[in-house]
This record gives sequence, C-alpha cells and structure tokens, in this order.
Amino acid sequence: MLYHAARGRDAQNASILFNFLSASITDTILAKVNTEPERYVLQVPVPNQINQFVTVNDGTCLLKAIIDHTYTNTLSCATAAREALSSLDTYMAKLPKSDIEKMNQYVREKVNELAAANQTTSDLVMNLFKGYGKAKDKVFRQWLQRKKDDYITRREIINPNGLDLMEQVQNYYKDRVNTGEWMKLDEDQETILALKAQHWCTGHKEWTIHTSAECRINKNKDAKKEKKTKREKAEGSEKSEQKGKKQLTLQVLQTIADHVQEGEDSESCYSP
Repeated sequence: MLYHAARGRDAQNASILFNFLSASITDTILAKVNTEPERYVLQVPVPNQINQFVTVNDGTCLLKAIIDHTYTNTLSCATAAREALSSLDTYMAKLPKSDIEKMNQYVREKVNELAAANQTTSDLVMNLFKGYGKAKDKVFRQWLQRKKDDYITRREIINPNGLDLMEQVQNYYKDRVNTGEWMKLDEDQETILALKAQHWCTGHKEWTIHTSAECRINKNKDAKKEKKTKREKAEGSEKSEQKGKKQLTLQVLQTIADHVQEGEDSESCYSP
C-alpha cells in the first residue's frame, strides 16, 4: 500500500483499524484470517533505503479478509438453513411432545440465517404445513388440514413469510396445552393402543396384557417340566450306575469261576 510508504494519516488510520478489528472479531473468525497473514501483513519499503522493508499490519486488508471468510461462512449456513426448512417434517417428527413453540423458534432461526446471506425462501408456507402435519395431536392435524385446504383453494390468504400462520398455529397449540387436550388420545387411539399392548398367552389361551413368557401358568409348567427332566436324568443316572455295578459283579464272578475251573483242570492232570 502506497499510503504506508508515505507514513501519513491514511497509514495511521489503517493501523488503528487493524487494532480495532483484531480486538472486535470473534476468536473463530480471527483463527480463520490468521491462516492467511500474507493478505494483511505487508512489507513496506523504508524511505530512502534500498532493499529495506518494514512489516506493517494493514487494517483495510484485514477487513477484506474478514468479509471474505464471513461471506463464505454465511453462504454455507444459508444452504444448510434452506435444507432444514425443506425438512421441517423430519424435525417435527423427532421433536418431543410435538412442541410447536420450539418448532417456530427453529424456523425463525433458519429464516434469519437466510436473511444474513441476503436470501429468502419462497415456499416457507408449504414447508410449514408439511412440518406441522407431523405433530402427534390428531385434532390439531384435522384443524391444520382445513387451513391448508383453504389456503390451496385461496379461501384464505397467508403471507409468504409465514409469520401469520406461525402465530395462529402457536395460539391454537397453547390453547390445547392449557386445557390439557394437547396430544390427548381419543377413543379410537386408546383402543388401538390397548390392542397393541395385549399379547396372546399360550397359558391362558386368550389375549392378555402379559406375554407368554411372563405367564404364571407357563412358568409353573416350565418349572414342573424342568423338575421332571432333572428327576428323569437322576433316575437314569442311578439305573446306569446300578447296571454298571451289576455288570462288574458278573465279571468278577465270572473271573473267579474261571480260576476255579482252571484249578480243577490242573488237579485232574496230575492225579494217578
């Protein structure tokens, strides 16, 4: 920069700006711009000195580096925000208790991230309908579907920024929460839930709230069966042992008999 070589007011301003920016930006941005010091750390020729240079930190160049990094980061955030707004149904499906207030706060954050990159979304209203439609309150979904039908058929006008729809939905949500009706099961849902909670019991031969493995009758049968099996094994082992002893006894007696017979035969050979 020529103004650094001139060592005038512009050089002083650039130095002050550098110090101000360095102290003002976040550690994250500072770490990023510090990876490219050659963009703002300049080698300025020393007046009247050949091949002599002095190192100068230039505030104007640092500001340009900060803007470049911030803009790139903002574009990345905007892309992620746009994808998030198109997937509000996935977000709502995972949201505990289908909390509409948290949903709306999430939407506002993503819209602000788009605005930071000077961008907008043209399909926010439909994305909101898609997201709200995953709430686990049946009455709310029916009410929402009527609003969606009115919007599609142009019987109701909704601002493209979605703010009026978000406000109406949040008010409806708060009313149901305050009256204790939010996510309350109706008779059909309670019946379905009760049926899902029942199991066919092989012990009782009917539908029960316990499983066959938890059934007291089956447990008693299994215990008796196990006891019988152990008894049969014990009896079989005892019989096998007795049989073995009997066979051993017979072998011993046979051996004795054989020796006796051999002795008699020997005596007969030597008799006159």
